[in-house]
Amino acid sequence: MNNRKIALLAIPIFAAIMIGATVVPAHAGNTITQLVDIKPGSETNPINPFNNGVIPVAILSSATFDATTVDVGSLAFGPDGAEPFHRNGHMEDVDGDGLTDFVSHYRTQETGIAFGDTEACIRGATIGGLGLSGCDDITTVPQ
Repeated sequence: MNNRKIALLAIPIFAAIMIGATVVPAHAGNTITQLVDIKPGSETNPINPFNNGVIPVAILSSATFDATTVDVGSLAFGPDGAEPFHRNGHMEDVDGDGLTDFVSHYRTQETGIAFGDTEACIRGATIGGLGLSGCDDITTVPQ
């Protein structure tokens, strides 16, 4: 599985430092690191920017984070901040670890993903107000 870390931020993202694909605030004491997986089950995460379909994005649960606490109404995906297509997402164990993950879908053409992009990002918050932001590698492909 080709997934990248997602950082949950309890403080504003104004003073953030990029370390790999994880956003770490200047005051990292309030950060919980999680994983995001675009197109779960795919190693290369191929995306055709002109496709009329949707892109699934999973926020994975762990021993220290319950992905069922994600506020779907706060989520924005891709450079253009696409809103979830189904407006509610769904729960599913996408990585087979026995923990329930949160999956939402985004209309490809609303994401702003362009040919040549090598990663896509999601941002939002939990229902408790904890900010989240994270990215995963993608491969753009022709029609």
